[in-house]
Amino acid sequence: MKIYITSQNEAKVNAVKNVFRKIFNEAEFIAIKVNSGVSVTPTTDDEALKGCINRIEAVKRQIELYDAIVSMEGLVSKNSYGSFVYGWAAIDFFRCSKLAIGCSAKVMLPEDIAEQVSNNIELSEIIKARYNDISAEQMERWGTNGIITNGLYTRVNEFEDALLCAIGSVIRYLDF
Repeated sequence: MKIYITSQNEAKVNAVKNVFRKIFNEAEFIAIKVNSGVSVTPTTDDEALKGCINRIEAVKRQIELYDAIVSMEGLVSKNSYGSFVYGWAAIDFFRCSKLAIGCSAKVMLPEDIAEQVSNNIELSEIIKARYNDISAEQMERWGTNGIITNGLYTRVNEFEDALLCAIGSVIRYLDF
């Protein structure tokens, strides 16, 4: 099974490998960095999903044969209770006519961080400034939600959840 990942981000790549290895016997993973075509910190579900789909389409223009193209996009959304960080996953399985889409759980942002969120600033930059004792390596591994939860729910967990929900929505239609 040939799986293309639309990012080289360590947390996203690890999430894909962890989930696909649980479900499918053999898999080859190829990570390709492509642009989402949306803001650096999406603030709506539609924008994040558009970013996922844009990445999938960008990879499809570069390759011919694949079993799955996997895309993930994190975002921050706000409601009357606060601002939350979470992620979406979209998977284009070659053998399935339906795009598989799933969402993760949400982690509430501290108010001082939420107030700084903007489409033009990466959330990770806000987190690094707020928690200056966090290394770049730890930020890459844990992500914003991992830093906020002190490792209880990391970015890898976020995207694993989204991927499991996406695959779960189409698994009965897959024949691998």
